[in-house]
Amino acid sequence: MDDSRNIIQIGEEKKGDEKEVLSVSSNFLARFYLEVKELTDQFVECVQSKLRPLLQTPCGQTFMEFEQALLTAGVDLAAKTTGSFLEELHQCTTWPIEVAAIKRQQEPSLVHKGRPSTPVRLLNGSLQHIKTPYLLAPSEKKRKVGQRGEAGNGCYPVLEALGIEAQATPALRSEVAQTVMRVASYEEAKTVLEQRGCPLNLKIIQRLAQRVADDAVSQQDARLEAAKQGIQFSNEFAGKRLLIGVDGGRVRTRVYRRRGRKRKSGRRGFEGKWREPKLYVVYVLDDNGKPIKKGLPLYDATMGDADFAFELLVAELQLRGAGQAKEIIVTSDGALWIWNRTDELAQKLGLDESQVNRVLDFYHVCERLTEVMDCCKNLGQSEKKKWYQTQRQLLLKGRWPEVLRAIRLLCKGKRSQTIKEHLRYLEKKKEFIDYKRCKELGMPRGSGATESAIRRVINLRLKGAGCFWLLENVDRMLHLRAALKSGRWSEMYRRVIHKHPNGEAPQLPAIIIGMGLCQTTP
Repeated sequence: MDDSRNIIQIGEEKKGDEKEVLSVSSNFLARFYLEVKELTDQFVECVQSKLRPLLQTPCGQTFMEFEQALLTAGVDLAAKTTGSFLEELHQCTTWPIEVAAIKRQQEPSLVHKGRPSTPVRLLNGSLQHIKTPYLLAPSEKKRKVGQRGEAGNGCYPVLEALGIEAQATPALRSEVAQTVMRVASYEEAKTVLEQRGCPLNLKIIQRLAQRVADDAVSQQDARLEAAKQGIQFSNEFAGKRLLIGVDGGRVRTRVYRRRGRKRKSGRRGFEGKWREPKLYVVYVLDDNGKPIKKGLPLYDATMGDADFAFELLVAELQLRGAGQAKEIIVTSDGALWIWNRTDELAQKLGLDESQVNRVLDFYHVCERLTEVMDCCKNLGQSEKKKWYQTQRQLLLKGRWPEVLRAIRLLCKGKRSQTIKEHLRYLEKKKEFIDYKRCKELGMPRGSGATESAIRRVINLRLKGAGCFWLLENVDRMLHLRAALKSGRWSEMYRRVIHKHPNGEAPQLPAIIIGMGLCQTTP
């Protein structure tokens, strides 16, 4: 009989005979608990063997070796327990059959190809082969004997339901990707993972990290599409005061030459070109203009142009309910690509223009004052310092017209043109430099949160001597680094493992029906 018919038939029998399901579930639990007991006994033996050297010669070195041995043994215990669960799940329950049947109902073209032995990499880096259902979509092209078919037509529905992809468990993929995002290189990530009891070679580390990044960027695109359709996933920003900052950083990209003499490697070399990644931050503020302590910031970054960066920002705001926000405050350094696009925020979010306020970063204005003083060669250092301090205090008191008049008086001499440029810059943005009003209304006057995010997300990992990035790689790294540094890795990773833009888990049948786990504990 065809295996695909067996799947549906057994699934129907399961629904009609609950007693049989309960007995199978009990068998699964009993066998799994016995496996766990054997593994914990082995762990205890390992602890005893590692404890003897510490008791014989107690010192800092032996105690550290004891700790490291326990860490490795603990990771091995967790991995082997996971492997035992997967084995018993496939052998003693009908859940894999039911999941495969649901997948075939969703995609009728899939054909059941039995249960081939499939490698799964566990949390300690080891491989365990699991016999799991494999479904394949028939190809229109017939291939000859010995030739491989097109990749990507088959799937392992049970493994996918458990978040196992790229032959690795979800916890392993997350651990590898986070480590790669935190450290300076893949080589360093390899060392860190080995110290945690998970030895992997560089190719596997790179493959797993890139798979997570690809899936994350795919869900980023799905969230953009959801926002275009007017979907709102949460009320996270509804009724809140939001601080929004946007800025650009610098990374050096690798652009391969198409012409010229080839090297021994067969390539023509590359040029290192500086590009500007765009990053935004969103904070929830209290009435005093301070970020709320229990809230997480929202970061994201892209190598796309300014329009795409603001498209990402607006999409996330819409999906999180910012259309019902109490107030939005935009702080920036006054760059035109940022300033000109903030006018559209209120319109796209459906807010009144009075609900969106803009503030020119106070410290960038102070830099302008310093540059004005640098142009005054006829003044001594003490006079320059006194003038700067006076104007700075006037700005804080909201007396910005006096500051503009003071700069206007300096517009003379050889460098008057440069001073006039600074003056024109401040005159165009004079309505956004009333810092006394900012204090009264509880609005921040600086963009330090944005500058900090630029440093943490971009500079500390992607901008360094000898770093030359392919454009597609750095774009993926930016998205993952932003999720990690904003404390939203779990939120992002739920979208990855569930293949859903809001991280919602699919509806699957329960593995054990109508009974408690503790009832069958041996």
